[in-house]
Amino acid sequence: MKIAILDPASGIAGDMFLGALVDVGLDKGWLERLPSALGLAGVEVRIADVQRSHVHCVKVDFDIPPQPHGRAVSEIHRLIDTLKIPEKVARSAHAAFEAIAAIESTIHGVAPDELHLHEVGAVDAILDVIGSIWGVELLGIERIYNTKVSLGDGTVKTAHGVLPVPAPATIRLLEGFSVRHGPPGSGELTTPTGAALLRVLSKGAPPEEYSPRKSGYGAGTRDINGQLNALRIIIGEATIDRHDHHHHHQHEHVHTEHLHVLSADIDDMSPEELAGAADVLRAEGALDVVLLHTTMKKGRLGTRVEALVQTSDLARLEERIFVQFSTLGVKTFDVVRNALERESRLVRFDGRDIRVKIATLPDGTQRAKPEFDDLRRVAEETSRPLADIRSEVMSALREADLAAGNGVAYVCYSGGIDSTVVLAASVRAGIDTVALLGVSPSLAAAERADAHRIAGEIGVRVEEVETNEMELAGYRANAGDRCYFCKSALYDTVQALAATRNSNEVIFVGTHVDDLGEHRPGLEAAMEHGVVAPLVDAGFNKADVRALARRWNLSNAEKPAAPCLASRVPVGFEVTPERLAQIEAVEEFLRLHDIWPARARWHEAVVRLEIPAEMFERVVTDPLREELRRACRKAGFKFVALDLGGLQSGSLSLPLVAS
Repeated sequence: MKIAILDPASGIAGDMFLGALVDVGLDKGWLERLPSALGLAGVEVRIADVQRSHVHCVKVDFDIPPQPHGRAVSEIHRLIDTLKIPEKVARSAHAAFEAIAAIESTIHGVAPDELHLHEVGAVDAILDVIGSIWGVELLGIERIYNTKVSLGDGTVKTAHGVLPVPAPATIRLLEGFSVRHGPPGSGELTTPTGAALLRVLSKGAPPEEYSPRKSGYGAGTRDINGQLNALRIIIGEATIDRHDHHHHHQHEHVHTEHLHVLSADIDDMSPEELAGAADVLRAEGALDVVLLHTTMKKGRLGTRVEALVQTSDLARLEERIFVQFSTLGVKTFDVVRNALERESRLVRFDGRDIRVKIATLPDGTQRAKPEFDDLRRVAEETSRPLADIRSEVMSALREADLAAGNGVAYVCYSGGIDSTVVLAASVRAGIDTVALLGVSPSLAAAERADAHRIAGEIGVRVEEVETNEMELAGYRANAGDRCYFCKSALYDTVQALAATRNSNEVIFVGTHVDDLGEHRPGLEAAMEHGVVAPLVDAGFNKADVRALARRWNLSNAEKPAAPCLASRVPVGFEVTPERLAQIEAVEEFLRLHDIWPARARWHEAVVRLEIPAEMFERVVTDPLREELRRACRKAGFKFVALDLGGLQSGSLSLPLVAS
C-alpha cells in the first residue's frame, strides 16, 4: 500500500502541501493548468525551487487578480459539483469546506449557508484544497498519516482583526490531533486550510513500520532563522496499517477515531427530565447520547446515560452531566470508533440550500439523507409538502450521479419471519440483495437489534432508512389507516434511495396470501408504489412461510408476530414519540424479565398488559409485581391493568369503557 506521512514540524498550509507534492513527483504542468481547469480565470501559478534552512524545497504561489466579492461556502460547494474531477476528490473537497463552514459558522454565529470566504482567500482556498486532494489522487497515494502538528505562536491578522495563534478555526479543526505550540517567535505555522486538509485526509498517527521510498519539502512563505519552515512529506510502502490490523478494517471508506464515553446511572429522574438533559449534552457538543434501561442495586430500575465525546470536550461535558443529571458519579472509558466516511452536500431547491448527509459504505456504495431541519425550513418557506421536497432533493442527487448500481433487490425488512424468508430467498436466487430496515420511534430497539442479528446470519447487509412517518398528519391521527401512511413513507424512502444509485431496482415485501383478506391499508400503499410480493405470487400462506423458514433453518422460524409499537395505541388516539417511548419502556422491562411475548397497550393514564395466561401468577407475585408497577409508573403511567384475556391480536379494535 502506498502511503504518505505528513510531518508538520513547522506547520501546514495549503501552499506548503502543494509544494511538497510537487517535490515528490506531482506534475508541475498539471498544477499550472489547475486554475483554468477549475474555471478560475486570470490566476497565475508560480512554482519555484527555494532554500529553507539550506534544505531544497518547492514553493507554490498563486497570483490572484482582484476579486469583486467574497464567495459563499454554498457557492463553493456548487462549483465543486460542476467540475469534471474524480468523484473521490469531489467528496473530500466537499468535506473540507463543510468542516471549515461548520466551525466558522459556530465561531462567528452565522448560518453555514450564509458564511462567506473573503475575496482572494476564497480563490486561494479552492485551489489549495482541490489541488492538494487531487494531487494526492494523481500520485496514487492510498493512505495519509501525520506526525505532531506545530501551531506556531504570537498573533495573526485576519479579516476579523488580530487573533491569537492558532486561529480559532484552526484549533477547532485540529481537535483530536496531537499538537504543540511554538516554537517561540515563529508566528502562524498552521492555517485553517492546512488544518482542514489534515482533518479530511489524515488517518492519524503513522503505522509503526513502513518502508520510505521518497521524501520532499513544501516551503512556507518565510525563511525562519534556525527553523526549517517547510512541510515534509514521506512517501512509503506499508503492508499492514496498525489500525487495520487491530480493528480488522481494510476499507478505504472507514476511518478510526479515538474518543471517550462518559457514563452515569440514574434512578430518580422522570423520562421527560432524562430526555431534556440528554438534549442539552447533544447541543453542547456530545457526538452521541443514548439512554439505556438498566437494573441497579436492590433491583431498582434505572437509566444509564452514555455520552460519546471528543478529548477536547471531555472535562466540560463531564461537568455538564453533573449539572444536568442527578448522578453522584461519572465513569469515563476510552473507546475506538470505526466510522464510515461521510460528507455533506448542498442541493439547491427553489433558490434555497438543503444539506444532504452522504455516507460511503465499505463496499463503496452510498446512502443519502436530507437534513430534516432544512427540509422543514424550506417546506415552511415555500408552503410545499415536506415529502415532495425530499423527493425532489433525492432526484437532484440522482441526476448528479451520486451513486450507481444495477439490478438490486431491496427487501423491506423488519426481522419478522415473512420478510426474513423473502430476504433469504432473494439471496439464494443469487440476486444482489439489500435489507432495508425502516427506523422510526415505532420500532423497538430490541426488534431493531434482532433484525440486524438475523440478517447477519443470512449474510446480508442491512441498511437503515429513517422513514419519518411521524411527520405525516395522517399517520399521527391514527384513524384506522395509519399503516397506509407508514408504508407509503417507507416505500417513498426506499424508491428515493434506489433512485440515487441509478439502479434497476425491485422492491420486495413480505406480504403473503393470508394478509389479502384482512383490513390492511399498507397493502394499498404497496400497490400504489408497485412493490413486489413474491410470497403472494407463489401462493404462500403463513403456514407455508413458517414451514419454509424451518426447512432453511432460519433462527426466527418460530418467532411470534411483532407488530410496531404504534399498534399499541387505540385507534382515534394520536400516535406520538412520547407515547411510543412509554410503551417501549414497559415492554423492555417485560422482555428483560422473560415475560414475553407481551403487549403494553396505551390507554392514557392506564397501561393494559397482555401476556400469556400461564405467566399471570408471576406478574402478580412480589417482588416482580412491585417492580413491574414501579417500571410502569416510571414510564409515565398512573395505573396498571392486567388483561385477563391474555395475549391477543387486534384487541385495540375492541370497544373500551372510559373510567
